[in-house]
Amino acid sequence: MDTEQLKAFLLVAKYRNFTKASQQLHVGQPALSRQILELERQLETQLFIRNNKTVQLTAAGEILQEESQWIIDRIEKITDRIKNAGKGQIGNLKFASLGNFAPITSLISEILETFPNIKLHLDRYDFDTMNNALLYRDIDIGLTFEFSLLNLKDELDWKVLFQEPFCILVPKQHDLYWEEKICLADLQNTKFITLKTNYNPKFYYKLFGQHAYTSNTYINAASNMESLIFQVDAGLGIGLVPRFIANSIKDYTFRINDIYDLDTKENVVLAWNKVNINPAMKNFIKRCEEFFSG
Repeated sequence: MDTEQLKAFLLVAKYRNFTKASQQLHVGQPALSRQILELERQLETQLFIRNNKTVQLTAAGEILQEESQWIIDRIEKITDRIKNAGKGQIGNLKFASLGNFAPITSLISEILETFPNIKLHLDRYDFDTMNNALLYRDIDIGLTFEFSLLNLKDELDWKVLFQEPFCILVPKQHDLYWEEKICLADLQNTKFITLKTNYNPKFYYKLFGQHAYTSNTYINAASNMESLIFQVDAGLGIGLVPRFIANSIKDYTFRINDIYDLDTKENVVLAWNKVNINPAMKNFIKRCEEFFSG
């Protein structure tokens, strides 16, 4: 039993006449008669009492007439939902970010408004947790720095959305705290505290030289942001963090500064597992690209 059969049945029941019903459907009367006979065969019951002049509903036909429109509406609604899910316009999407990058709140609000039937789950992860969640598909999409993914090219795909600069947090105890401008030369032999990652930003070598890869004499990798802030606040070194994180820090006595003769901008990407087939991802990724390209 399908919706076309039910629609044909309803027209015959309405007009009590196969000829008028076939005219409404723009099909031949024999074809309509075969549709109704097939419906009766499937239901294993007679729906109409036919004679040369009139067509009457049986008791079973009256029940089907009462329920048919509800069945048709329900099937069409379910069909639309399935199609929309297949197009990525309905479903669940798990999204994680390293933090509250400046444009992200506006982007998320716009996506929720554009796709109200997508249920979005949001989380904030550090680098390692983000990579593992993407690899094991605990999340669908992650917003992170490209340099942290470079050893995962076989498993992950990503799109570059924008660039985010890194800056330094100078504790009050440090000699550079009162400096208005800080350059690379000022930072020679300075103890740095950075966030732990498997890969380093491309500007690390210019900043740390050989120590970026061969020694931790000048670099201490904090396991998370809270640890980094704690160490900087204790005067153990200068913190190196993305600008969006520095802007969110409150109630500390750091000075936030840039290294004016070093380009510290790094690519921020939208990343996902290559074998993830969640259809909601396609529209999400496309909208993110449009948002940042516009």
